[in-house]
Amino acid sequence: MAKLVLILVRLVTAPIAIVWYVLSYIMAFILPLSVSGKGYLKQALERQGIDPRTIPEACIDDVVSLQIMTVSCFGRVKGGELRAELVRTLEDTAFLFTLWKQNPNSFNEDCPFREIFERHSIS
Repeated sequence: MAKLVLILVRLVTAPIAIVWYVLSYIMAFILPLSVSGKGYLKQALERQGIDPRTIPEACIDDVVSLQIMTVSCFGRVKGGELRAELVRTLEDTAFLFTLWKQNPNSFNEDCPFREIFERHSIS
């Protein structure tokens, strides 16, 4: 009986998981880069152990905007997929938040992230 229930649960949940995956994939391409980029950065922050709710929304907006601009410039040169490159860049950017929290002095004075983090009082 337990095996039958387990099989039924898998039969019901597997299609739901597939539909959810397909919908999330489609939404990632429909949403503007700024919106999906904010979501990607927040997920990456969580993987770094940082609660994204502790970061001001304006800071996340500024960081994502900076990275979109950077990736757009280099994306044309590299000929790569812009959204995929943005995701990779935001993963690295989340690590910058961790570095900043550990030692803000490790950032150069002219680093744009330093300016953003200081402006938004990230500590």
